[in-house]
Amino acid sequence: MGTCVTNALYAVDERALFQSVCDALVGMELFPLAWFGYAAGNPRRIAEPIACSGDTDGFIEELKLALSREGYEDPANICIRTRASCWIKEISAHPGLDPVRSAIQRLRYTSVISVPAVAGDNVYGALTLYYRDPEEYGQAVIGVLQGRLAQAQAVFAVRPQTPRPRSEELEAELRSLIDALPVTVGLASGEGLLLHLNRRQVESTGYTLEDHYFGGGEARYIHPDDMGRVHVACTEGYVRGAPFEFEVRHLRKDNRYHWLLIHVAPIHDEDGRIIRWVFTGTDIQQLKQAEEKLRQGEVEL
Repeated sequence: MGTCVTNALYAVDERALFQSVCDALVGMELFPLAWFGYAAGNPRRIAEPIACSGDTDGFIEELKLALSREGYEDPANICIRTRASCWIKEISAHPGLDPVRSAIQRLRYTSVISVPAVAGDNVYGALTLYYRDPEEYGQAVIGVLQGRLAQAQAVFAVRPQTPRPRSEELEAELRSLIDALPVTVGLASGEGLLLHLNRRQVESTGYTLEDHYFGGGEARYIHPDDMGRVHVACTEGYVRGAPFEFEVRHLRKDNRYHWLLIHVAPIHDEDGRIIRWVFTGTDIQQLKQAEEKLRQGEVEL
């Protein structure tokens, strides 16, 4: 989902925004089919799909016909009407999907999740995701999807209204440069949303960008005793808009914490606005171990 959050910066309209969300979810092979529909002019029903990605094989055409029928109980319509997410683990037991059942059976979809897109007090659309293994996703993933969808919408809302020339090309060049560096480097948006981790960072920790978004968030990888201190350092640093650093114990794939010194610095555009934050991690595990041995020696002495 980090990809669609990044794409939200360059989306020219909401159709492009939600297309990027669908493309990211399917492109990362999280879901075989993703589509987004508007409830334009009717707060209780989806009017039409405006974005779609994945294995459709005629599904969207049948869906459009079904949506035009009064009383059609699509998961997206349930989502709009109830103003809450809808999860149907067994599609075969849901009679409301009868108008598109032949397409669902043809594509071998067994389950579906629909998540609302919210603006203020209004639910104006829904993101709907079909998949083939009923045990793969469930209620637990809904909160993650809602959070990441809200992030994409938030980034889209504060994006520059007039895109800078070559902004996407410059972004690609920056990421290529970061990937080539022999130190661990990450890239975040001006609002602090994680956008990219370089190869060295992934190799060092064992965690990809998708792990951070779908594995419970960055807090999952920070030692509980360090959370408060890290939160204060980041909040104060982002407010000041100046470089800052902090020490933190970071969880690795072997389930061991490793001490890192994190240095964070802003990147400004030509108008002086912060458009990115770059952070680097320096391994200080041996230094911390030496300090602990020295402290223990002083205690024994």
